[in-house]
Formats: sequence, C-alpha cells, structure tokens
Amino acid sequence: MNIVSPDLLSDIVYASNAYLVWEDLRERFDKLNRVRIFQLHREIATISHGTNSVSAYFTRLEELWAEYDAMVHIPNSKEYIEHLQQQMLMQFLSGLNETYDQARRQILMKTVEPTLNQAYALIIDDESQNSSAHPVLPNRGDPVAMQTGRGQMTV
Repeated sequence: MNIVSPDLLSDIVYASNAYLVWEDLRERFDKLNRVRIFQLHREIATISHGTNSVSAYFTRLEELWAEYDAMVHIPNSKEYIEHLQQQMLMQFLSGLNETYDQARRQILMKTVEPTLNQAYALIIDDESQNSSAHPVLPNRGDPVAMQTGRGQMTV
C-alpha cells in the first residue's frame, strides 16, 4: 500500500489478497509499447560504427539492447541466452567499419566463440595499434611548394 499512488489506492484497498492486486495492476499498466519496441529493433538492426569511436558505437549498442531487454520478455533458458549473446556479437561485428575487417575475421575464426566483451576488447586493441602505427603528422605545407623552393639561391 505504501508504494501505490494515492489515486489507485481506493481501487485496491479492499482486495482480498496481494496476488489479485498485482494482477489487476499488471493488466492495467504492463502494456507493451510496440511502437518503441519496433523503433529499438530497427535501430539495433541498422546501427553502424560510422564516424563514432568504437567505444561510442559499442556503448550505444549496449544501451539499445538494455532498453530492448527491459521492454520485451525474454525466456530465461540457457540455450536462448547463448543464442541472444551470439546475435549481439554478430550485430556488433557487422556494424563495424571496413577498417576492422581483419580483426573481425580473426574474431570469427577463433575456435572458441569469444564473449561480446572479449570481442570489444580485441577491437579496441586493434584500434589502438592502428592509431599508433599511423601517427598523424603535422601539416608541413604543400610538398610541391617545398620542392619548388629548393635549388634556388636568393641573392
């Protein structure tokens, strides 16, 4: 009774047992928002790495999955949960930019399927290796202009 809104209290105060109260409240308020579920499903299916960092892409994907899980009843069987985790891994890998093709291939070729977090860590490692292998050099001007100035003596 302490957690129910005062507006609803008069409807349930005389109920004969708690189960009937919870069933009544569930019937009234536990409605699926199919429009939002559809939007989440579409966004999860179409999200891609794009110009975001891998970390931002991964975080957004996890947020979408968490909201989807909160809205949809998912069976709690071991096989289904393993299937769902595999689908999440495939979605994460498929949304990565083409620059991660080699890392993606290595993850997919592993004899033991990595967890989503393990795959994320491998991609982040690849990202940091690629960024340190190709340092951004400061702009030193146009190379053609630099060549033009050579060999000419100023008097």
